[in-house]
Amino acid sequence: MRIFFGVDLPLEVKDYLYELENSLKDLSIAKIQWVPKRNFHLTLKFLGEISEEKVKIIKLALKDINLSKFRLRLGDFGYFPGGDRINILWVGLENDEPLRELQKLIDEKTIGLGDLKLGSHITLGRVKFFKKKKEFLEKINKLDIRNLEFEVGSFCLFESRLSKDGPRYYILEKYKL
Repeated sequence: MRIFFGVDLPLEVKDYLYELENSLKDLSIAKIQWVPKRNFHLTLKFLGEISEEKVKIIKLALKDINLSKFRLRLGDFGYFPGGDRINILWVGLENDEPLRELQKLIDEKTIGLGDLKLGSHITLGRVKFFKKKKEFLEKINKLDIRNLEFEVGSFCLFESRLSKDGPRYYILEKYKL
């Protein structure tokens, strides 16, 4: 099974991010593979391919994480890797110290498995190529992200199933904070 830990976002946040994506969808400027609204999430740690036996152990190991609910706020729009290269479009987060603490706790319980995803962001799309890079940069540099605030009251263990239509995420376990 291909699994990761993440935060499933509230519908209000998913709706807003979907609107933001739609405002950037100009096929004459760039070819971008947009993340479907149903897949918006915050990745905490990607574990990769894990046997079902090990998934059962991981599920139990995370039950005793003790952290209070916390609030996050959408931050700036950005892209990776930076400079002149643009591969991933994302929205950052503010007040993310509690999120980093949650990542640390998850990492401690899953030492030796997967990759810790430091850097708080929500992926919107993956750039395939540009037709008019300068125009696209002008457009994203004018973006004003609404500082939408939301509560994080749980995190999830997700399974990622790949298909020809892109990944589908399924919640295997939900952990309340």
